[in-house]
Amino acid sequence: MSYEVKINLRNDNYPIIIGSQNLKQAGKLIKNLLPDTVRTFVISDTNVFHIYGDRLINSLQESQLKPDYELLPAGEENKNLLNASKFYNNLLEHQMDRSSLLISLGGGVVGDLAGFVAATYMRGIKFVQIPTTLLAQVDSSVGGKVAVNHEAGKNLIGTFYHPEFVLTDVSTLKTLPKAEINSGMAEVIKHGMILDKDYYNYIENNLSMLSDLKPSNLIQLLKGSCILKGRVVKEDEKENGYRKILNFGHTIGHALEIITDYKEYKHGEAVAIGMVYNCKLAHKMGLLDYSIIDRLITLLSKVGLPTLIPKKIKADQVLKAIRKDKKSYQNKIPMILPKNIGEAIITNEWLDEDLKSVIQEN
Repeated sequence: MSYEVKINLRNDNYPIIIGSQNLKQAGKLIKNLLPDTVRTFVISDTNVFHIYGDRLINSLQESQLKPDYELLPAGEENKNLLNASKFYNNLLEHQMDRSSLLISLGGGVVGDLAGFVAATYMRGIKFVQIPTTLLAQVDSSVGGKVAVNHEAGKNLIGTFYHPEFVLTDVSTLKTLPKAEINSGMAEVIKHGMILDKDYYNYIENNLSMLSDLKPSNLIQLLKGSCILKGRVVKEDEKENGYRKILNFGHTIGHALEIITDYKEYKHGEAVAIGMVYNCKLAHKMGLLDYSIIDRLITLLSKVGLPTLIPKKIKADQVLKAIRKDKKSYQNKIPMILPKNIGEAIITNEWLDEDLKSVIQEN
């Protein structure tokens, strides 16, 4: 069973190929979709490559794609300009040119960094995303955002650069720790919460079925999220307006990651907490009924995600970190505030005092 989602852009489009055991077909798919490719270079991390590296390299070799590879130490803290520079050196050492294809194999950290390297090496070379985590499969591999972190904030150095295609193999999720699956589910729930009530209800009503990681169920889930995100990207590719809605939960979530030096929360865990406090802020402003917040908290808790900012983190710390967000414009931060399930607004018209109040009400 396989499914293809098209990401349609103003000047281009590319497919997301979702299926099971796709990794073994990577070489054939590259040959079919990118027939001029001869040289390939794989960027992965030390954890993922240990499990899936041989499978991908063998597939590339079987299709005469001459693969080389280098590895990134696992962890968000390694998504930085220093490691990007090391990969530039690796690409030069392996004599990769503008006709070469860069392949990312891993989660969001690897995909973001490899995409950034592809976008900037020799002013841009082709690349393919092979996301191996649920979070990357439903979110970070879709839409062309590539970046590295800066000490002042997450993803501050980046651009928009789309892959030739995304190859998703749901069988890679079988080896993920439960916490990583939970983290990815935060982004899935986000898509339903702001974009599609029916999709949210589907997640809510089929959670036990989805948790068994059966390939057909996972393909259905990924299909839903990729279609929803693809529609948003089509309307606003460069995040000049409507695409900001996908930042629901992220502004507060990124603040928590910065405050804790990226060591206490997985990205999806921080986003889950951020979504709850966006909803609480919306309720404080008279936009959202509290029953919706109860439903969200119940769903996130069933998934195994946190929903509270711990008391050791103070409201002033959160506000200070938010002010460093890359989405700041003229010292105003847009917040995504739900009005109902499947309906949200983007607004700068919120008060520090209201956000401090909902944080302090813990």
